[in-house]
Amino acid sequence: MRLAVLFALALPSVAQAWTIDHGRSSLGFEVSVNGQPLTGGFETWSGEIAFDPAAPGEGSVVIVIDMGSVTSSMAQAAQTLPAAEWFDVPGFPEARFEGAGFILGDDDSFMLPGTLTLKGVAVPLELSGTLVVEGDTAMAEMTAPLDRRAHGVGGGAGDATAGGEVTVTARVVATR
Repeated sequence: MRLAVLFALALPSVAQAWTIDHGRSSLGFEVSVNGQPLTGGFETWSGEIAFDPAAPGEGSVVIVIDMGSVTSSMAQAAQTLPAAEWFDVPGFPEARFEGAGFILGDDDSFMLPGTLTLKGVAVPLELSGTLVVEGDTAMAEMTAPLDRRAHGVGGGAGDATAGGEVTVTARVVATR
């Protein structure tokens, strides 16, 4: 018995695959336009999550976002965002986030360092928020600050009225 425990401790932990429940998950953003909050989101995105609560540092996330599925609380922004100056959907139809190495806090908090590639420009992005795992279900609420200009997002008539800092927001419910 003692030998079996020693072998079990010596074996590397394997992060488990989790399936995103898109019906209970969302991916969005918030930005100030003319001093007013604008919220938006993406209707179509997919992801792969590998996570073991016993070995969070070995976890990883890949999220692929269909940039053409952008929505906005402001009708004019919904029409403008796909344009070349902003998301350039024809030239860059997808954005991609890749993160690895969950860092868990004592109070359900977590951080996930990663990289967001948007309009072909890869920039570090650190997600932070809360992560609760109950049985075979995990729920994460997270945000990340993003300087849209670092990705070359913006330009034209609306650039001066839109804030440079965007808050990425996400709620992900996943099961294993």
